[in-house]
Amino acid sequence: MSTTITTTEFDGSIADYLERQRALGRAYVAEEHTLRSLRDFICSADKRDVDLASFERWCASHASLSGNVRRNRQRIVRNWCLYRQRAEPLCFVPDPNRFPKPNPHIAPVIIAPVAVSRMLTAARSVKPTPDSALRPDVLRLATVLLYTAGLRRGELLRLQLGDVNAQDAVLRVRESKFHKSRWVPLSKEAGAELREYISRRQQQWGMAATAQPLLCHGTRHCHGYTGTGLSTGLQELIEAANVRGWDGRRPRVHDFRHYPVSRNIPSNVGGTLAAGGIRCNMTDLLSAYSMASELLEKGEQLVIGSKAADPPTLRFNLIQSGLLHLQICIKINLCRLN
Repeated sequence: MSTTITTTEFDGSIADYLERQRALGRAYVAEEHTLRSLRDFICSADKRDVDLASFERWCASHASLSGNVRRNRQRIVRNWCLYRQRAEPLCFVPDPNRFPKPNPHIAPVIIAPVAVSRMLTAARSVKPTPDSALRPDVLRLATVLLYTAGLRRGELLRLQLGDVNAQDAVLRVRESKFHKSRWVPLSKEAGAELREYISRRQQQWGMAATAQPLLCHGTRHCHGYTGTGLSTGLQELIEAANVRGWDGRRPRVHDFRHYPVSRNIPSNVGGTLAAGGIRCNMTDLLSAYSMASELLEKGEQLVIGSKAADPPTLRFNLIQSGLLHLQICIKINLCRLN
């Protein structure tokens, strides 16, 4: 009777590698998943160590994935092998020349304001489920925050009630990409949508602890949405609103971040949402233009009397060119609004 191998010679090396990288502040969740996948594949093949043949068979099992994804997974394995090689000089290290060639990333689908309006209208027609009585409100708020605040899907899902200042319409995004946190101010209309959702949430579950997720579902207890669950609901809205790019592609959830204009709810949604859409844009542009002009004046005063070759002067010249470019862009947008 055959027995399946459950341990390999590199289990300890993987654990040490992950521990070291996490000690440097890295999450390394995807890296752990990739390395565990390689380990399980080696065990299923009754091997105790990775070599060229087993590595290539493991790579072949990912043939259905895109070239960039396969290249990234193979790069993760190579980085671990290089770490392992410090203690085991004779261990196998993949050749990066055999990796798939990098391909350009898929261009995002730019979502027009009228398409977002249709999604917000479609959200009102979504039927609640036994497990999610607020599903229509969750999908509507998710659409608003993704579009107006430019949040990533993970950032939206990790928002807790303690991160939300509904009165001032400000969100706190904690430990996001590159372990950075930031404050995200919302527009007047988005703030109204946020307060309306929180009011309905309190009616459903009552006052909740600050550590509970903002977007949640459940019957007796409040549970946060998964990435797949939220994406599925948003894709249903996209399909119901018939949102498509110029080439017929449906947008991804991440494509909401690529809207190139000011982050405001479309003015043709109706009711209170239409009020102040253009006025908010005009105010923001005038404020930015005034700030750029003030920075230019202060910078010129600081470099008066200094030599042209001084490092502060050289740095200011670069900043000055950037601010001048910003002024030109603001003027163009002001002319469009007028």
